[in-house]
Amino acid sequence: MAGIDKWFYNTEAEPDFKQIVEKSLALFGVFTGATLSFYIGDFLFANKLPPDFTGYPFWSRACLVAAVIALLLRYIVGSAVHLNLMYVPKVTTRVEEIIVKDSVGNELRELVLSEKKAIVSKSRRKQPASRCRRTIARAFSRSP
Repeated sequence: MAGIDKWFYNTEAEPDFKQIVEKSLALFGVFTGATLSFYIGDFLFANKLPPDFTGYPFWSRACLVAAVIALLLRYIVGSAVHLNLMYVPKVTTRVEEIIVKDSVGNELRELVLSEKKAIVSKSRRKQPASRCRRTIARAFSRSP
């Protein structure tokens, strides 16, 4: 039974984070859509209105629904931006022109295509905290 894990997946392969991020965001979208549909049906149109909100007019419930929709959209968009910046590598392609001389001395121009795959954003938390502490210590050590 040794090596059974290799039957299911390649342990040396690099994971496809782009696909994982896309599927996660699709799942967030489905959950958010379901939440909004229940929230709008039950709260805005007063199908199952909580007892504390029975005195509120329709326009105030509409403003609350708009605020909730804005917050949920911010959640989805913020998650998409963060996940794409942190886990999906950005592929940059460069085309360079190289001038080479052949054996006769004629110049030959060649185009070289190079691709670089790198994560765009790095976490700010990985910066050394000692620099921050020194700045704060200096600010508080000054006497007027």
